[in-house]
Amino acid sequence: MTRYVKIENELPTFTQIDITPQDMSKDPVVLNVSLRNAKDPDGVIQSYLWYYYTNTDPEPQGFRVTNVPSTSFVMPKVTNDYYFAVVMTDNNEEKVNTEEISDARYFITLE
Repeated sequence: MTRYVKIENELPTFTQIDITPQDMSKDPVVLNVSLRNAKDPDGVIQSYLWYYYTNTDPEPQGFRVTNVPSTSFVMPKVTNDYYFAVVMTDNNEEKVNTEEISDARYFITLE
């Protein structure tokens, strides 16, 4: 008798992205960014590729790679909305972009 078992990779998940400025009165502004409840149900998240974009420039910029679900960005105090996103890579080399699995957009307005 032969039995076939289909094994599927479960993709990483998260609940939200937290953006916390250290001191909004300073220029540049240090923003601490973290993923809340980032997990891979059937393995581990090996890396996080962080980036941001703005209302005036929708191209991804400011790339950072970490092996933990948090990082910091040093941003010039230029008036704009700064949107943050992360590409999570799991131990099966599957990549998941937070913008593709969530309808929410995570941003902060600098003035």
